[in-house]
Amino acid sequence: MLSAYTISLSVSLPLSGGLSDIYGRRNFFLVGCAIALIGTIVALAAQSTAMMIVAMTIKGIGAGCQQLGLAAAAELFPNKHRGRVQACFDLLALPWSIFGSITGNAMIKYQQPLGFRINFIIGTILNILSIASAWFWYHPPAGIRIPGKSRWRQTWELDWTGVTLMTIGVVVFLCGVGLGGNALPWNGGGTISMVVLGIAFLLAFGVWEWKFAKDPFMAHDLFKGHGRDYPLFLLITFVAGMSLYASAAFWTQQVQGMWTNDPIRIGVLSIPGGFGGASESFQKFGFLALCVEGSSC
Repeated sequence: MLSAYTISLSVSLPLSGGLSDIYGRRNFFLVGCAIALIGTIVALAAQSTAMMIVAMTIKGIGAGCQQLGLAAAAELFPNKHRGRVQACFDLLALPWSIFGSITGNAMIKYQQPLGFRINFIIGTILNILSIASAWFWYHPPAGIRIPGKSRWRQTWELDWTGVTLMTIGVVVFLCGVGLGGNALPWNGGGTISMVVLGIAFLLAFGVWEWKFAKDPFMAHDLFKGHGRDYPLFLLITFVAGMSLYASAAFWTQQVQGMWTNDPIRIGVLSIPGGFGGASESFQKFGFLALCVEGSSC
């Protein structure tokens, strides 16, 4: 379920970001909330693990568009405040990161017959509130209009080759990592081929963007100047993301596998992992605050 959510989010986020530059972020954010709401309702009605995987895939697609909410800071606040505002966005996730496991496990233990479905009831309410809030109060610029080019032509001229290479690389690589050690052995041909093929497509994406794309999806302006601010931010985000998911998700499974099956004890013992995930997230956004306020990146 976690892998399905992560993979679909990884694909939808950059694509929705590129298209929202053309059509404006509000519509994509609203559509993302609607898709996430559908996924939440499917999860709420799920009767099997397979159905939950489908629900989390849908939710990941919507969540990729919902991440555009972070870009709202650049549209609603002056540059000197953007880093702090985006850090405050991350603070909203703090209680769920630290106490999410014990909260969810308490739902399962004490709130029968609803159990884990309470989580998705809350998610349904929050998605509806997000849609209503964005509809009434989020009115950003309409999007970038290039003189002499319609939005349809801008869409057509988007670097679809780069998008395709990136999408295939991300999906195949993450499928290999997600299935390795679970459905497939790490040293099996299926796992190795997916990982190698995914890396090959991502390298091809980099070469295409660097040497061949007329209008690259990864704008070359991001790498000008010192040439290191943006790559460093990507590296920090990559490492922090690994720590975040390991602390917030896999630590709980490790606790259950090694020490106890009691839901409440699992939740309590998972709190340090939640702090670990939260600290990594704070480091990432702390760097972003310095980046936005201390330079032009």
